[in-house]
Amino acid sequence: MKYNVPFDITADTTVKAIAIKDGESSNVATFKAVYFPIFNSYAEMVAAGVNTTGRVNGPITSIYYKNKNLYTKDSQGNYMDIYGNLPSGLTIENGTTFSYVEGTYIVYEVSGLPELTDYTLGEVSDGAAVQPEVKSVAAGITAADASAYVKYSNVEIADINGKEFAIKDGDNTIEGYDTFSCSGLAAKTNVDITGFVVMRDKTPRIAPILIEATTETGIDGIEAEDGEAVYFNLQGVRVENPENGIFIRVQNGKAVKIMK
Repeated sequence: MKYNVPFDITADTTVKAIAIKDGESSNVATFKAVYFPIFNSYAEMVAAGVNTTGRVNGPITSIYYKNKNLYTKDSQGNYMDIYGNLPSGLTIENGTTFSYVEGTYIVYEVSGLPELTDYTLGEVSDGAAVQPEVKSVAAGITAADASAYVKYSNVEIADINGKEFAIKDGDNTIEGYDTFSCSGLAAKTNVDITGFVVMRDKTPRIAPILIEATTETGIDGIEAEDGEAVYFNLQGVRVENPENGIFIRVQNGKAVKIMK
């Protein structure tokens, strides 16, 4: 078969070719073509299997870098930790964007964290900062949430034991781990925690990068009939039958924060 244009391969392939002119053939030329897959998302690369090497098309947006861990989000909303030293001279901010990332997808055996290693970053540009996903403690976390950028509002930090601690909201609890030595980690209530889902001994935990006091909601100005108790969540939305959380109760002209 005569080839006049490039052709695609879907696996490592040995290509053999000859040139023919005036009825005479050249010697056989042999070339081993190595397949390098290109994906449109981290999810596609993960689906291809552990130890897959390839490129994920961008934009790939950086969120945070520390301890050789570069937390990123792809164009389809998937998160991935990219592990290794940054290229010399590169400064990372939330919103730094790359046209692609190439690397090898692995699952770190000790922790169970999916990550890209031996990576190369594409062209750098400035993009919009990624906002954390607001989550509830009641919803819990799983290994499928690994490297997600999340925020928990008006929760309690308790049971601190070294780097381990608990994040509580009423009767619901999830585990935290102080991977990034976050300032402000102490037993306290009414805080907002922003951070990442990390894996520790193959267990998902929340690693905070920011802990700050919860901002008041201004529900004090809401009125109710005398004697009637009206309940709101911390976002100011009325709740008819509050349970398993922290709420604002407005009754007899007073607003009180309660836990159910």
